[in-house]
Formats: sequence, C-alpha cells, structure tokens
Amino acid sequence: MAWWEGAEWTIQLLLNALGSAVFILGYNISVLLAYRQVDASQVTSAEYTGLIWAVALGWVLFAEQPDLWFLTGSAMIVIPLVMIGIQQGRRNRHRIHP
Repeated sequence: MAWWEGAEWTIQLLLNALGSAVFILGYNISVLLAYRQVDASQVTSAEYTGLIWAVALGWVLFAEQPDLWFLTGSAMIVIPLVMIGIQQGRRNRHRIHP
C-alpha cells in the first residue's frame, strides 16, 4: 500500500527509497562514463540486456511467467548482440594478423 493510501512512513521505507536512489544514481553515472569511453551502440546493447535480466529476476524471485513476447523480444536483443560480437572479433583478428 502506498503512502497516499494511508500507509505510515517508516524508517525502513525511507531507507529502501534512499538505497534505491543511490543504486539508480550509480547506474546512471556508470552508463554516462561508459558512453564517454566506447561507441554508443556498445553501451545501448548492454543496457538492453538489462531488460532480459529484469524479466529473469521476476521469474525467479516473484514467479512471474515469461511469455512469447518476452522470448521474441529477447531474441531481438540477443541475436544482434551475438552478431556484433562475432563481427568485432573478426575485425580484431584482422588487425592483429594482417
């Protein structure tokens, strides 16, 4: 129940909110620093895998059942990432061994 529904404010609630805010801020700072270091396509692809992890954690921790849309979306995220990784691996091998 949310505070506007009559729940009381507790220290635990405030600590949870503070902890969540700190982790979100840390995530945003790390992503910002990553965007400064590498190509944006590499960072965004890593961010998209976070969606898969969110559903996986929901499945394990809260017994939420992934559906066909999740599987389709996951494939649309993972397959291009694998293809990009293979392509970059080939480029790196050609640079090392001309």
